[in-house]
Amino acid sequence: MEEHSCRRSAESRRCTGWGTTGAVIALVALCDVAPGAAAQCPVEMAKLLAPEGTPQNSRAADVCVFGDTAVIGSSGAGVGGAAYVFYRNEGGPHRWGLVARLEPAGVVAHEEFGTSVAIAGDTIAVGATGHAGGDGGVYVFERDFGGSDSWGEVKVLVYSNGNPFGSLGQSVAISADTIVAGAPDELSSYVGSVWVFERNLGGPQNWGEAAKLTQSDGNIGIGYLGGNVTIEGNTI
Repeated sequence: MEEHSCRRSAESRRCTGWGTTGAVIALVALCDVAPGAAAQCPVEMAKLLAPEGTPQNSRAADVCVFGDTAVIGSSGAGVGGAAYVFYRNEGGPHRWGLVARLEPAGVVAHEEFGTSVAIAGDTIAVGATGHAGGDGGVYVFERDFGGSDSWGEVKVLVYSNGNPFGSLGQSVAISADTIVAGAPDELSSYVGSVWVFERNLGGPQNWGEAAKLTQSDGNIGIGYLGGNVTIEGNTI
């Protein structure tokens, strides 16, 4: 079964861990699981390294694996954060080689780009909770956009009528033509919302805003809705 997002589920086919020192940005344990079988991790361990970095800026914030591609967000890298794309067997059998470093087209300090990452097929989504002064945003990249096997930025997703400082992009998930993003501070501190974007809503590759999801009991309490999201088929 395809893995559409990178949150744990019965269908998930990989486990992940995070590096915290040196130039290590992530330790990824990958496991292939037959349908109905229990996951046994780790089966295969890869130490993925950033080409630059210090202990402070090279730590992975989020990791997502889809097939033979791994994406690792590092919100403290560089000026405003970065995401790194690795391919399996790049540089040799069973090696995970770095093929791209993703950054916003207009790099802004404290963007927190790389807070969350998701990949499905030829689409990568990267959360940036510091975008627009803390409202947050999600950057969408497509494979072969701008050149063969190039991961080009196609759009920045933001909410249209939300409250400021919502931290959109704290979490993100993709399934086919749908991106789901969490904004855990959008209604008030620690009371959030989840936003749904559709690829062709409003035009081809437009990634239009389709829905805003909130909890049924309103803004009472500290629900932190949007702190984590996942999508599987038609269910969020």
